[in-house]
Formats: sequence, C-alpha cells, structure tokens
Amino acid sequence: MSVEVKEFGILPDGRPAHAYTLKGKGNLELTASDYGCRILHLTAPDRDGRRGDMLLGHNTLEEYLGKNFQGATIGRVGNRIGGACFTLEGQEYHLAKNDGENSLHGGPGGFHQALWQAEVRDGDEPEIIFTLESHDGEEGFPG
Repeated sequence: MSVEVKEFGILPDGRPAHAYTLKGKGNLELTASDYGCRILHLTAPDRDGRRGDMLLGHNTLEEYLGKNFQGATIGRVGNRIGGACFTLEGQEYHLAKNDGENSLHGGPGGFHQALWQAEVRDGDEPEIIFTLESHDGEEGFPG
C-alpha cells in the first residue's frame, strides 16, 4: 500500500493543487485532491478483474473551479440557508449569497473552493489527513 502525489493543476491565484492516490488491498485506489478536500476517483476491479471508476467526476482542476460541489467537502453548512441570513443566540448573521438570495453549502467561498492542508502518512496503512481552518466571520458565519 502507498500514497502517490501528483500536481492536479494551478489555481487562478497561482497556488498548485495536488491529487493524492491511495493504493490499497484488493486493487482498490482512491484519489482525492487538496482543492475542496474532494474525492476525484474511486477505482476497483469488477468481478472479471476490469478496473473502473465508481464515481462521476472530472479529470482536470479547471472543471472543478467555481460552483462545482462534485466530490467535495462542503460547508460551513450543507444545504441552503434561505435569505442568506439566520439568527443564533439572539444574533443575526448575514451570509454571502451564491444561490439567488440564498447561501448554498457555505457560500461562494465555501470549503469546496478552499485549498486544504494535506498530510501524507505512507507505510503499511497509508493515510491522508486534510485540515482547514475556518476563521470567524468567513462568508458571514460565526467562528
């Protein structure tokens, strides 16, 4: 088992995004990106041994830019917040709008648009740990 790291593309701000492929037992492979902490591919053999991707998705970073949530970690909330506004403990919060008058999946700068930090741990049981710090007030959400 191992982890392979490749450049996935360059973000509009010039930062590189990467694709991380975990190769495991049974000829299973999972590829994830630090852009949006999203799953790009999950391949496995069928009963005849032919490998196939079990996910719908894209092959280039550019296809994931913008309002594309495919395979991504969404947030700060999943779903729509009507009117892009909510009240919590008596305080009203006004959010960034990205679905008409609503806030969808954390707004236009939600987690699906973020470049996450990735820590690769190779070895007998390889893993990738993605982390992201969301600051108080981002997209109008409290911290």
